[in-house]
This record gives sequence, structure tokens and C-alpha cells, in this order.
Amino acid sequence: MKLETFFISYNQRTITEHPVILFTGKKYPTLFFTAFLKKLRIDYSFSKIISYENSSYASLLAQLSTTFLGQKELVWLGDISSLEDVDFKKKILALLPAYRGPHTLMGYVSQDDIPRSFSPILSLDEKCTFADRKIAITFLFPHVDLNVVEDFLKTARSESLDQAVVMAHYAAVVGKNNQTFKNQWLTNIIEPEASLFSLSQYFFGRKPDFFWPLWSCLKDQYGAPFWTTYWSEQLWRAYYVIKLYKENNITEAKQLSYRLPFSFLQRDWKHISTQELQQAHSFLYQGDYAFKNGNSEFFLEVFYSTFLAKQF
Repeated sequence: MKLETFFISYNQRTITEHPVILFTGKKYPTLFFTAFLKKLRIDYSFSKIISYENSSYASLLAQLSTTFLGQKELVWLGDISSLEDVDFKKKILALLPAYRGPHTLMGYVSQDDIPRSFSPILSLDEKCTFADRKIAITFLFPHVDLNVVEDFLKTARSESLDQAVVMAHYAAVVGKNNQTFKNQWLTNIIEPEASLFSLSQYFFGRKPDFFWPLWSCLKDQYGAPFWTTYWSEQLWRAYYVIKLYKENNITEAKQLSYRLPFSFLQRDWKHISTQELQQAHSFLYQGDYAFKNGNSEFFLEVFYSTFLAKQF
């Protein structure tokens, strides 16, 4: 099922013809679902948001199997893939293909957890199309000026649903100053994912001829605290992905691989050790500590050159 088809079915109130509808993607889009659930509560007064705290599978099954005076509800199951109780999670994933009512269940599962031969599924890839983002904003924020949002979408280099939601919120408040906002603030608020993705690709691939020119273009867009946080997350994810790959735990490795470049996941990880990632992470935070105590941010250049030269 496409997003547009889902939105039309939702508005026409034919969505309850399906016993189960699943969203999937590489990462749970928190802002998108926050806006969606707010709209769901308003449009469908008979909706229910499931809380897994202190609930057993038996009590959940009871909720999903009974109705009050025959009233059919839309039930939001949340991010099923993030459940920490492995046995509980397996039971819910097994239930979804077999569920036939009386309610309509909706939830999110990661791509690795999708039940076999299951439909309908709505894919929320991290790189959704311009048309997808435009349709989603029109659906979630019908009173926001779509021309302003569309202008923001064309200007920003981000392709995620979550950041499209951010742009819609800004479009609702900037008013007549939207051109000033777009020219002076938008590119600083919306993370240029394509450029950062390429920067990480050249970093982990140890390609200094490509890395340094791109770094010179990007470094002034953010301060040292941002870069420390950004590279800290990259190193942390890379460390555990390599560790899990070597343990042949591919499913968990994929769950942690969000924001890491494809080239790293396909081949570059084989040429990087967890020990050097650990040492690089330690150097990064020592440099950040020194920077916050009066030293320059030149430690970032040293960090890059040391890693690119395989000297950690």
C-alpha cells in the first residue's frame, strides 16, 4: 500500500476494512507518528493507544479480542520492533498475520521484523520522495500553507518524513518572513543528510582526496559540539555493527546501522577494527573536553587526519 492510498482510505473511513496495517522502514520516524497519533485521536474518537507497561500478552490479547457494545476501534500498537521482551515481541509478530478482528490494528515494525507474506504494508523509507513528503504534510497539517512548505521542501536537502514535519511546524509560524527564514535559517535547521552521508562515506572509506574538500565546505555550518556529537554517534554505531557482524548477528547489526554509509556496511567495515574505533572515540572526547576548556577546535582536523592515515 502506498502512503497516498492509506491517506485516502483514512479520510474516507474505509481504513477499518483491514484487520492489520503495518508501517515499516529503516528507523521509526518519531515526529511523523507523533503528528499522526494526534490526528488519529481527533478524527477517530474510537481509537486506542496500547501501552505495554505492566501488561501481559494475555491481557493484550483480551483487549484485541473484545469490543464494547460491538464498537470497532483503531488500535495503535506502537514500535513493536523496539520491545525489549523478546518472547512478548515474538508473540505479537506471530499474532499480526493471523488477526482477523474485531478491531483494526496499526503499528510499526522494522524491515527485518516484517511477517512473511504480510499485507498491507506502508514503507516509510528514510529517503521518501518529494511527492510522499508533500502528501504527508497535506494530510497531517491541512491548515498550513502548502506553498510555503513546498518551497521549504525544495530548498532543504533532507529527505526524511520527520524533517518534513519540522518544516511544516516552522511554516505555520513564520508567516510573511518565510523568505528570510528560508534563506538565513532553513539550511542550518535541516540537517543536510546527503552531504553528511557522503562525508561519513569518505571518512570510513579512508578517501582523503574526497573527504577534505567536502569537509572544508561543511565545517563552518556547525560548531565543534555538533561535530563531536555527530562523529561520536557514527563511531559508536560503527563499533557495534562491526562487533555484531563478527558475531554473525546480522539482524541486530542492521538495526544499529541507521545513518552509516552503505559502503561501510558493504565492505569498509572489514578494514576497520573495533579497537581503533574505540581509540578514535576516546581521542574525540579528549579533544572536546580541551575545546570546552579554552583550546581550539583544531582537534577535529587531527582526529580526521589520524583516522584517515590508519594511526589510531
